[in-house]
Amino acid sequence: AVNLPPVADKDKATEPKATGSKPEEASAGDAAGENAARAAIEADGYKGVKVLRKGANGVWHASALRGKTTVMLTVDGSGSVSAD
Repeated sequence: AVNLPPVADKDKATEPKATGSKPEEASAGDAAGENAARAAIEADGYKGVKVLRKGANGVWHASALRGKTTVMLTVDGSGSVSAD
């Protein structure tokens, strides 16, 4: 317990760097999630996939073509594709 304050001070010195890297890590995670969502949609037989956004609950929203028809889709965290 006596050693914790110096460790905390050391952590405080590195916090700005860690905070600066968190958005980069989040965007890298979002890019990986977007790629996974796109792959799941394409594996389900859709073409022309356009990933629109990630919802607050982690569900990805996209549009894609089924034949010549544009369909709005969601992809959940497990990779299940559903038409809206």
